[in-house]
Amino acid sequence: MNPELAATLEPLPGRRVRAGALELFVTEHGAGRAIVFLHGLGWTHALWRRQIARYAGRYRIIAGDSRGHGQSDKPTGLYTIEDMAADWLAVLDALDVREWCLVGFSQGGRIAQSLALLAPERTRALALLGSGSKSNPAGRAIMEARLEAGRASARGGAEAAAASIFSEAFMAREPAFVEAFIAQRAALDFEPLAAATRALFEWDVSGRIATLRCPATVAVGSVDRLCSVAAAQETARLIPQAEFSVIDGVGHMLTLEAPQTLERLLDAFLARQYAPAA
Repeated sequence: MNPELAATLEPLPGRRVRAGALELFVTEHGAGRAIVFLHGLGWTHALWRRQIARYAGRYRIIAGDSRGHGQSDKPTGLYTIEDMAADWLAVLDALDVREWCLVGFSQGGRIAQSLALLAPERTRALALLGSGSKSNPAGRAIMEARLEAGRASARGGAEAAAASIFSEAFMAREPAFVEAFIAQRAALDFEPLAAATRALFEWDVSGRIATLRCPATVAVGSVDRLCSVAAAQETARLIPQAEFSVIDGVGHMLTLEAPQTLERLLDAFLARQYAPAA
């Protein structure tokens, strides 16, 4: 198995930080201006292991597990993206982070947008990867099918998740990793994962993100089934200072399928818009 991919399934050292009524697991690395990495549905902070290593020499890197995920609390009941964003705002307050660049993938991109709207004066830059600005019927149908499969069989739900997030080319190229992902996803507690999934269904900030004044970059894979190119492009159009990129031949998991291309994009964006402190 590709060791770099395998590492995204293994947690990093960290600690739990109080976020209102909950505690979230957080890992911190480096020093300087803060970059906050927000993972997607069903993943953890470990998704960003490669990027943490890349940027920790120049920035203070903060990553962690959103509610219902990894080593963070998994409350029962309804989850919303707004609640997840509020969790992260409380964590950043607890860590005494006064300004930040948010890098959010998929559900993490939705959390990033909601967090930016909660604290626009503290959000200095925004990178959205595989994320639109509102729920969409096609994505919801895929997610509901994943939930139905997961209720019937943990393995079946995990296989449905893999089929929806990885491109066919990636699955053919990295079968050992895909199998490891399926095994790990099948072992997750169903109810917290289901609650986090349902948080995606009724969410829409498309009428509000035009108020954001921070520079932004929006990127999407050309064969992403969960976030269409059109949805990501519309998000970029709505944010006044946003740029837009399509990564050719890549599915939803652009963080894993095209990390070098993604990092070139992030490197250029950070150099222009969020340079390290002098």
